[in-house]
Parts: sequence; C-alpha cells; structure tokens
Amino acid sequence: MRKVVGDKRLRVTIPLHDELSTATLNTIVTDVAEFEGMTREQIYDLLR
Repeated sequence: MRKVVGDKRLRVTIPLHDELSTATLNTIVTDVAEFEGMTREQIYDLLR
C-alpha cells in the first residue's frame, strides 16, 4: 500500500496471509498513525 501527500510518502507492506500476527498489525497501524499524525488508538477507533 502506498500513499503520497505532498512531499510525504508512506509505503506499507501487508502480508497476504489469512491471519496477521498481533505484532505485524501493530507495526502497520503504528506506521499509518505516525504518517497521519494520529495515535494508534485513533486508528483503531476508525477501524471499528
């Protein structure tokens, strides 16, 4: 997954598995939260 906003660029690799480990999901959410200037909790709230 890639997202470009202005000069900021985020590239996240999401494994193609039936299930993700908690650590992998946490890393993905942390990367997205940092890019968006949000907390992990805010990202999880959006996903609920």
